[in-house]
Amino acid sequence: MEGYQVSNQCQSVVKDRCLIPTKDAPELAYIRESTSEQYVPDVYFKEKDQYNNEVVRLGRPLPVEYLLLDCPVSTPNEPLYSFAVNASNFPVANRLVEGHLQDFNTLASYLQKFSDEQFLEAVSDFHVLIFIATMDMLPLREYIGPLLEAVKKRDRAQALEWKQSEHWATVEQLVMASGGGAAVLGAGGEAAAAGSSAQSSSSSTSWTCQHCTFINQTASENCEMCHLPR
Repeated sequence: MEGYQVSNQCQSVVKDRCLIPTKDAPELAYIRESTSEQYVPDVYFKEKDQYNNEVVRLGRPLPVEYLLLDCPVSTPNEPLYSFAVNASNFPVANRLVEGHLQDFNTLASYLQKFSDEQFLEAVSDFHVLIFIATMDMLPLREYIGPLLEAVKKRDRAQALEWKQSEHWATVEQLVMASGGGAAVLGAGGEAAAAGSSAQSSSSSTSWTCQHCTFINQTASENCEMCHLPR
């Protein structure tokens, strides 16, 4: 893997409309010449000639490689994942999943599917973290730092400690207050939703593709949009 980015100098000359591409050589750029409407300073670059001597040349044309910077990039030998794979998924923003959009009632129903000891698993979901950090009624963005560290390190004790904070306690009180149609946690840690029978009947005719998020209105075994299997 190789990574690169353009330099600050490149951004500056592009922003000031001093640099343009060439017509037939993608490896070359060109510094504009001054006109009565715009003054363009001369831009020079150094290269070695055929005798290995360093010479200074005017950037007309200018090799694009002078505008690029190498960036260190790597990938781990053994991939590490920060987020858990739960049987119950929190809806993606602006996506209808099993008849639900992201709102506080959906969050309440989702959280009640986990026991207190499973709090780390419950919040190890990217969409859950984004939602609780940006809730209109009680945004937790400025307090969520320790929880993110717990998710990153998979530190159950730190997650449970954050769960005891007064900020999250307020959320839990609101969850309990809105638990009319939420899931009820069983002794074995499994959740049974009050409206599950109604959801199952509606999902028999419409379902959300897990690959492209398209909402299919038929009971087909393949997605109408991406044609991948249900």
